[in-house]
Amino acid sequence: MQALRLCIERLIPVRKERLIQLDLPPARNLEEIAARCQSILAAVGEGRITPGEAQTVSETLSNHAHLLEAVNTQQSIKRNEAYNQAYKEKQEKRQRDEQSRLERLFNGTIQPAKA
Repeated sequence: MQALRLCIERLIPVRKERLIQLDLPPARNLEEIAARCQSILAAVGEGRITPGEAQTVSETLSNHAHLLEAVNTQQSIKRNEAYNQAYKEKQEKRQRDEQSRLERLFNGTIQPAKA
């Protein structure tokens, strides 16, 4: 019987933490993550969760914040790259148009020198 219990505990480990109830809807930005941290602190103050449980949940929120920052940075880089590409294309077109205008201007106004 003891051997069977050991096998089952290896397959299905005994939960070490208790289940906690917190109303933490998904956060879509850093401001919402900060609000969730305030909710965690309030839960500790009210005695609904322990400081250790709060630390675990806060670490999860911190990881989520780092993820959001990385996504925001990546989106910002993509926007900047798109802007730079559009600016470069606009400058190249402006240069081509200016070159064409100068060629038309010089082709119509410059006459070969007479000897």
